[in-house]
Amino acid sequence: MTINEELIKENPVQIYSSESIQKHLHVNLNTEVKEPYHYGDINQHLRSLGQDDIVHLHINSPGGQLASAIELIYNLQQCPATVIGYLGADASSAGSMIFLSCDAWEIHDLSTLMIHNGSGGYAGAVPNMREHSKHVDELLKRCLKKYYKGFLTDEEIQSHIDGRPDQFMFAEEIEERLTNLHQYRIDQYEEQLKEQEDEDESECVLNETDGSD
Repeated sequence: MTINEELIKENPVQIYSSESIQKHLHVNLNTEVKEPYHYGDINQHLRSLGQDDIVHLHINSPGGQLASAIELIYNLQQCPATVIGYLGADASSAGSMIFLSCDAWEIHDLSTLMIHNGSGGYAGAVPNMREHSKHVDELLKRCLKKYYKGFLTDEEIQSHIDGRPDQFMFAEEIEERLTNLHQYRIDQYEEQLKEQEDEDESECVLNETDGSD
């Protein structure tokens, strides 16, 4: 094992930053997604950025720990900076969840992506194994609905919940689905704006009514 391999084994996320007027944070996620403690530094960096900053998230990962992915995705989505995901050769399982949580994306002609219901194991007393299985099943269902909405169709999401085989995609399909996801997010944003405008208008009418008494 080389020195670089030892460093990557101990630190599965490499972080580089450069500053001008605008901060650029470069994050390399190029191993499997490991235990949550490995991602403390990147999560802290994300919480320190402003809306004018940019995060460059380079992903080449077969997936891994769901708990780590959920925490990292939360911090990416709460981060006011623009997050650009760069897909290398592979974003599978939890890796695909992280990639799709970015604000914008870049792929190349040999990029691949894999989505599935999840895999893993648990040992213990039989009643505990049953309860753990039910808990994980519900968690995966929620993740599929939350992280793949707009990228997969509702029917595809349900098929993964029902246990369909792994779904693999090449660059052409990924690009087409990212376009759909981008439009879905625009539609969601415009819908939220419309709801806020309706609420504001209702409040104005209510205030005018109260003032006329």
